[in-house]
Amino acid sequence: MRRTVPVPVTLATPESFAPYGHVLDPATAMPGYVGPGYSTTRFPLQLGGLPDLTLLRHPFDRIACHAMERHTQVTELRVPLEPRASIVFVAAPGAAPAPGDVRGFLVDGATAILIARECWHSPSYPLDPRGASFVLLSDAETEAELETAGQGATSRFTHVADWGGEVEFIPDLSGLGRPNDRLRPA
Repeated sequence: MRRTVPVPVTLATPESFAPYGHVLDPATAMPGYVGPGYSTTRFPLQLGGLPDLTLLRHPFDRIACHAMERHTQVTELRVPLEPRASIVFVAAPGAAPAPGDVRGFLVDGATAILIARECWHSPSYPLDPRGASFVLLSDAETEAELETAGQGATSRFTHVADWGGEVEFIPDLSGLGRPNDRLRPA
């Protein structure tokens, strides 16, 4: 029998998401360099191979996570192309996470996330019925391996934690508070 595990969801901020990577928030980013007419804030992007820039589309569907993955050689950058909130589930690097180790984050659609190398993560689950599109920056070797996963190939760059349909994570949005009510699904 499937066990449903409600995961409390926290707003993804640079501080709350720090154990799992970075939130790229233009409103709070502290410039490391200020030049004539621009400033820059750098983040620790890691690629193990050739850069792979992808337009990623996640459809709107029931939010239920059954498996997570981690990448051994890359950080994964997801930049939303529309101001649409989504949920992502993550767990710290290391062995496959136990259900109690999984955390949920609300990514508000105005910020991007850079998921740390070796950090367990789910797809993004849009809260908007129109779905959501992202720019995904990874590396070509990792992405090629993901596209052939399940076809008997050995995974060198990606590990999967799959609870075999026995466990599913669903978001518990009750702790987000009134300021984020607009982000809840209708």
